[in-house]
Amino acid sequence: NTKVIALYIEGLQSKKEFIKACQEVVPKKPIIALAAGSESTRGKSAAAAHTGSTALTSEEYDELFKEAGIIRVRTQQEFVDVAIALSMQPPPKGEWVFITNGGGSGVLATDECARRGLDLLEIKGFLKQQMMAAVGPLGSPLNPVDLTGMATWRDYKMAMEAAITNPDVGGIVVSVCPTSITYPEKIAVIIYEIYKKYKELGKPIIAQFQGGPECERANNWLKDRGIPSYLTPEQAVAAMAALSKYAEIKRKFS
Repeated sequence: NTKVIALYIEGLQSKKEFIKACQEVVPKKPIIALAAGSESTRGKSAAAAHTGSTALTSEEYDELFKEAGIIRVRTQQEFVDVAIALSMQPPPKGEWVFITNGGGSGVLATDECARRGLDLLEIKGFLKQQMMAAVGPLGSPLNPVDLTGMATWRDYKMAMEAAITNPDVGGIVVSVCPTSITYPEKIAVIIYEIYKKYKELGKPIIAQFQGGPECERANNWLKDRGIPSYLTPEQAVAAMAALSKYAEIKRKFS
């Protein structure tokens, strides 16, 4: 019943045995790791005081995890966020699309992609025409897709359906910033309906609702139904990045 293995590590006694064990697992189940005490001298001292372990350097962990097929995370929040995504959604088969009604969220998502060395799908051809119909004259059909603050749930549905059914799209992130005409709980229902309708395509869907109680309810409602949903664009990007990384790992080790 285990869908993902999440490791907190302060030190290793046998790199060789650890790598061997991980390589046997990762073709079937993803492994993520949070390596504590590797970023600073004080961190090493804290790890030694805690467990008596000698932490590797950050560079050594990078090399080790790459060989073992492990997805590395840097913070406790990312540790939880990524574990949720990997336990709920499949790895994408290609690049993905970020759909939002907030231009600021799109910029933050783009910056986070750049920090992680990720490329968003270039939207062109028929998909671009479909997105232009969804975004209207003031939005942007590019990736991130900016539906603008005038977006309704119908615009979200049009954009999501166009993206999920396009063969060039590997997955989608749906970002929602509440406005007077945007109803988070209604959009959450639409996300879930599209997820169920196109589940056989094997494309991951991640949601992100930022705001007050109505957004928290939408996030929790979706997570209860198997769709990872977060409060910030950075969290959503980190989650999709981990799914993309696992797709690479499966290709390498299978």
